[in-house]
Amino acid sequence: MKRSIFMFLVIGASMIFFCCSENQPTSPDLQQSDQVTTTLAKAKTTFTATAAIDCSPPLINPGTTTVLPNGKTKVRGVEVRYDMVMIGSAPPYLLNGALLWNTNKNIELDGYKAKLWGKMELFVGVGVDDDNYENADGIWELTWHGYKIGLDIVIVANGVGIEGNVKGMVAKWTMEMILPLKPNPNPGPPMIVDHCAKYFHSIEGYISK
Repeated sequence: MKRSIFMFLVIGASMIFFCCSENQPTSPDLQQSDQVTTTLAKAKTTFTATAAIDCSPPLINPGTTTVLPNGKTKVRGVEVRYDMVMIGSAPPYLLNGALLWNTNKNIELDGYKAKLWGKMELFVGVGVDDDNYENADGIWELTWHGYKIGLDIVIVANGVGIEGNVKGMVAKWTMEMILPLKPNPNPGPPMIVDHCAKYFHSIEGYISK
């Protein structure tokens, strides 16, 4: 009798095991894992480049400048247009064009250091002095932040492609610029920023498709 009960329990347990195995096979779990791996392994192109940017960009909006009671200066909403050309390993047709740059600053009391941040719109393929942004091959929307110490400016930009040949792409880069100087012909500091020299930026970043 005990032997019969034991055999009955073994057969019942076996049936439960195989029924559960049919309802929850292991292969879909493996396929789902494969899909996650494929999604994470997006094509990422890293690059280093030098960007030549117009020395005297058109001023779209001068923004507002406020000197605070503590002597620090607050600047908000400055908007300029740059024509940016990257030279290097970056795919130039994806990052070159008309760059509308919005800047905010918190300038320290000594005027030497400042925190910077803002937004950018990059219209890919729009040439110098071309104001028809509808002809752009693509459009990037970016946010950025950084700092200025003396003549050295470093920023980090993050953005997504929203139209055209960059739609759905993601980009991030770090840009460093050292402002050029020239002798000051007027009373004051011996050297001043040369606004007639072309600014060259050192850039490292990536684009993900």
